[in-house]
Amino acid sequence: MEQKQRSINTLTMDGGWLSLDFVNTIADRNELHIFDYLSSYSHILDWSSLLNILTEAEIKSLRKLAIQNPKSAARKWIQALEVREMLFRLFQRILNGDNPNVKDQITFNKWLSKSLRHTKINFEARNILTSWNNLPTDFDQPIYRIIKSAYDLLISDKVDRIKECSACGWLFLDKSKNKCRKWCNMETCGSKEKSRSYYHRKKKLKIENVSKQGR
Repeated sequence: MEQKQRSINTLTMDGGWLSLDFVNTIADRNELHIFDYLSSYSHILDWSSLLNILTEAEIKSLRKLAIQNPKSAARKWIQALEVREMLFRLFQRILNGDNPNVKDQITFNKWLSKSLRHTKINFEARNILTSWNNLPTDFDQPIYRIIKSAYDLLISDKVDRIKECSACGWLFLDKSKNKCRKWCNMETCGSKEKSRSYYHRKKKLKIENVSKQGR
């Protein structure tokens, strides 16, 4: 995860799965002062556009709805952040080998029920595809997609590949052959972690040398 001037446009998608990328819309969960990429409902739409989870027409309709109903949009924004943190806790406990707490399970299942209510199956050339009912006036459209993504991951054979980056706290899907990835992004967090380890090793060696000289 890069630490440039942060915005939706600089946000890297290192999660490897839609719902994990949504959880990672907080920059570096290990920082003292956390930067949130989603500081308004409009930013949720920006993020949805970036990942193509909504059509341009759907996003346009939701932007118009948000302008017309700013208080409702603000409530839905706060609700979306609550869903994000619920998913973070849920995934984190699972990757640590624990069951999610009961409250989060109840919340997830309520959202899953809403999400599945708006999905349908299409059959095209022997392929079974999931699509969505047209809901241009529903603020929760992005969340329906995210919850369905989380559900798909949780019931898949990939659930044991969910990892937490040791450098920044982001969640990611370890797609390596031997499941040995430690970082969400080798070029950023991997390099940062290696540099930090090198610094501490050098510092420890220096202290040890000074200590020996003082004997």
